Order: sequence, then structure tokens, then C-alpha cells
Amino acid sequence: ATAVMRWVEAVAGGLPSRTVLDWLKSPFVLDDLAPDQRNQAVTAIEDAVHGYDIARIGPALREAKGMPAAAVQLLERLLAAQAAWPRGEAPFGVWMAALDAALDRLGIRARLAADPAGVEVLALIAHLLQVLAADAGGPGAAPRTTLSEWRIFLSAQFERAVFRNRAIESTVVLTTLDGAQWRPFEAVLLIGADAAHLNAAVPDDLFVNAALRSTLGLTDAAGHRGLLHHSLGCLIALTQSGTGTVAEAEPVAQARMPRVAATWRRRNLDEARPLSPPLARLELARRLARLPSGVEVVEPAALAQRGAADSAAPGTAAPAPRAPGALPARIAVSSYAALLACPYRFFATSMLGLSEPAELEEELSKRDYGTWVHRLLKRFHDEHPLLQDVPDATLMAALARIADQVFAPLIAFNYLSLGWKLRLAGLFPAYIAWQRAREAQGWRFEEGEAARELDIDAGAQAAAGDDDGDGGARAGSTVSTASTVRQVQLAGRIDRIDRHATDGTVALIDYKTVRIEVLKRRLQGGADDAQLAAYAMFETARGNTVAEAGLASLDGDSVELAPARIDAVAEQTRAQQVLRAIEAGAPLPANGIESACRHCQVRGLCRKDYWSAAA
Repeated sequence: ATAVMRWVEAVAGGLPSRTVLDWLKSPFVLDDLAPDQRNQAVTAIEDAVHGYDIARIGPALREAKGMPAAAVQLLERLLAAQAAWPRGEAPFGVWMAALDAALDRLGIRARLAADPAGVEVLALIAHLLQVLAADAGGPGAAPRTTLSEWRIFLSAQFERAVFRNRAIESTVVLTTLDGAQWRPFEAVLLIGADAAHLNAAVPDDLFVNAALRSTLGLTDAAGHRGLLHHSLGCLIALTQSGTGTVAEAEPVAQARMPRVAATWRRRNLDEARPLSPPLARLELARRLARLPSGVEVVEPAALAQRGAADSAAPGTAAPAPRAPGALPARIAVSSYAALLACPYRFFATSMLGLSEPAELEEELSKRDYGTWVHRLLKRFHDEHPLLQDVPDATLMAALARIADQVFAPLIAFNYLSLGWKLRLAGLFPAYIAWQRAREAQGWRFEEGEAARELDIDAGAQAAAGDDDGDGGARAGSTVSTASTVRQVQLAGRIDRIDRHATDGTVALIDYKTVRIEVLKRRLQGGADDAQLAAYAMFETARGNTVAEAGLASLDGDSVELAPARIDAVAEQTRAQQVLRAIEAGAPLPANGIESACRHCQVRGLCRKDYWSAAA
């Protein structure tokens, strides 16, 4: 049912990218495509959507750079399937017929027919199609509804349907309160038993108020309360009782207590969420009868402690794995920075290859904005490497023209990207003034987005020692080992390289779209030193003298450089020592500081929230 409803939601929403990508990954769709062909097409579409932050799947996506033929064909198929749905209002039967046709058009029917639950879904759709067939008889044959109204109807039908896979033998039944009526159970767990979910509220109706309900003989508020009380009472009464103990002032007595439990969330942020009134009255009755409270309040901290007790014994230390000989042959500068910030993060992401997929953002994010700013400035300086004799008006026009070209595909896919383009335009005068000031100091733009690589000797000679038979070392006996030499390539891309017109030294600049104060704090804390240090190593290896390195703040209407102090020789020595130690089997501990861990994607893997309190 999820595969069916997700497609209906996608059509109703105009093919929103997030919904469509989620639907494409369902195992119940596109049955007629070979797995490799399907994966290639879906991956290409997802990359294009993430690359351009496309809010909705549309014809323009076919023009995205690098789209393979399989992806274009899949896009055409999705757009054709969407176009086949009625526009505006239509009878229920017409909507059902459109859904039935989509099952074949999108390769859903065969997959559902091969699944036990899918067979039930197809049977329900066939039944509704037959019952509502008269609705497709022509204009005026039946009331007409919008797609959203019909979608609510279809969702309700799926919600009411009860499916149980007879091939699975289990004593656990997941059902609704209505579905549990007059059914005996050994134990019952009511989930979400707060007043907002387990209540007797009268359904909202714009045209039928309480007085009209009473006149028409419809169930009113009192009637709904009675139905709820009756349903809960039957459920509790029919649940098989177990023997429990009740603590009283007298010696412990035995009592017959129903094995029914209810859970609910007591608070949602700052909002209290009380227990459902019928269950609250049962709790009051227990207290009046001088029975112990049946309510156990579990605070989030207690849940965390329980989780820690289940997943890690008290006193468990932070992980510090060893991975000798497992260094990647190529390490990106960003990965090297992660290694220095937290060796365990490097182990998880670069050595094990564990990383979370990029999350689709329906609007251009600050990080994406920075990427496009980099591209714009590279193209600008390729056209105007020296601003000295060029009028400001000419430079402003060039920046505006390049901005139009760079942001055009983004705006075509997502109109909200226009706001970022306008924000960037406010930076142009300050950037031109800053660049002229650098040229006055003798600096000349030389290269932008410069790809660099450096081979580092990461070979480590295993230490001679004693073998105690189980891999440990023992004094007194010697084991000779052969040395291994490995070259690990450190690779990165320098945003900008300037060269001084007088002495030929170079300056390395990394563009950042954040405030200058933030950049200065980062450099003081060493947060961005690793990348700048790697860039300095690249240029030093090429025979250049690095006279300046820093982060350029491109924020608001100001441009300023935050300088960093880099010793390229010392940094290369450190890089070699670190990589050799890892290759030789040095531990890779999870020792990042809190600022590095706050948004770390492997925080759940290292279990810091559990071991930090116990260690």
C-alpha cells in the first residue's frame, strides 16, 4: 500500500523530488527494469536532484549535465505517468481507473502480485474499481472530487483494511482498538495513549454541529465517550489475567491484575501531553482503592541510561580500533582534516567507507551557495586575472553576467535560488575593492580551483619484538620483520593561488561564506588549519614559497582575509608520521572535541553519548 500511496502523493504534490526519490527506492516499483539499469537511472536522477537542489521532478531535469540515457527514459516515463492523471475534478471511478492504469505503467502490479500483502492491496483496488465503476459513466453520472479529496478516501480504505500474513506464525498482533474488540489476548500494549490520540472527540465537521447531530440522531460527544469506554473495558476484561503482587501496609497480598500496559509521551517540547481520560480515571480508582500507582514516569535521561546499560557495559571506553595496512591509496584533504579532528571519524568514513547519503534540501543551502560562489569567482578571474586598468562598471557587468550564467540552471530548477543570487550581487562592490587592494600590495591572481596532489611515504617498518604465541610481544625473543613502503596520495583543490609580482612567493586563499569573526575563531582553534596546511604542502613540494595563507570571508557586503600561520615543512613531517603510525597499527581513538562531534555523522557509531558518561 505504501508504494501505491506514495505515487498518489507524488502526483498530488506535482512530483516533489523528496517523495519521488523515496518512491523510486521501493522494491515494488519498476518491475520491468533490470536491477543494474534501474539503479543507474535512479542514482543519476538523485545526483542531479541533489546537485541542483531540484524541488520538483520536471522536464528541465532531462537537460541536467551527465544524465545517462536510462535516467532520461525513466524521467520520460514518470512524466508520462503523471500526465495520464485527470486534471481538476473527476468522479471517484475515474480516479480509481487512473490508479489502476498507473500500476501497469509504472511496473507496480507484478511486484504486488508476488507479495502476500500486495495481493490484498490489488484485491482492494479491484473491489473499489468495481464498486465505483458507475462513477466513470460520464459527466453528471456521479459527484466529482479533487485528487486530494479522493486521496483521503483511498488512504482511509487502506487504513480500514486488515491484513494478516497467514504464512507467518506469530502470537503478536498489531491492530487498532476497534479491531481488538471481543478478541481475547494474553497481554496488551496500548501505544500512544495520550489524550490527543486515545480520545472520544467528535469528528470535526463544518456543516454538522452538535445540535444538528442530536437532531439527526448521529453519535454525539457523549456517545463517542461511551464507545471508547466500552472498547477499553472489553479489551481489559477479555485480556487474560496474570498473578501479580500488591504492596500494602499488611503483608504482601496476591491479586489478579490484567496484563494491560499503556505508553504515551508526557511532553512534546514544552507542551504537556496528559494521559487519556478513561485511563486517567482508572489510575484514580487505583489510588482511591489504596493500590500502588500503575503509572511509571520514565524521563529521557533514564531512557538513555537504560539504552547504555543494554548496549554498553558501565565503564566502556571510547572506541580506538586499529587498521594496519588499510589506509586508502588516495586521501582527500577534507578526509585528512577529519583524521586530525577525530581519528575514529576518519576510520569510519574513509577506511570503512561509511557515510550517510546527502540529504535533499529543497532550497539552496549555505554550503551549496558557497560552491556556486567558488565557480563564479573562478570564471571571473579567468576573464579578468588583473583588475588594475579595468573600470569598476566593466567588472560589475562581468560579475553580473557570470552570476546570471552560473545561477540560471539553479533558478530554472528552484526559483528560490534567485534570493541567493541577489545576495551575492550585494557583495560585488566589496569584492572588487578587496581585489584591487591585493593587487596594490603586489599580489596577482594566478590560478583558481587548482587541483593538487602529493605522494606521502606512509610505509612503516614493523617493530622487532617477541612473539608470545598469540600476537603479543614478550621480552627476550626476537622476530625479524620486513619493512613495507606505501605511497599515499593526498589530494585537494585550492580555491585560489596568488603570486607576488616582486619576489614570486605564493598566497593560498580558501573562500568561506561566513563572517570574519567566525573564521578567526576557527583558526585560533585549529579547525581549518589542516586544509590550509595541506595546500601549503602541495605548493612547497612544487618548489614554491608560501608567504601567506588564509580564509577569505565573503559574507554580506564585506570581504576580509583571516590569515593563518603555516609551517609547510613541519606539517608534511606530521602528515608522514601520522600516516606511518596508522599503517603500523596505531589506534584510531574517538577523541574529537565537542565542537567537532556536535554534527558528526558517525556520532551514533562511536556511541559517545553513552560511553562519555560512563568512562
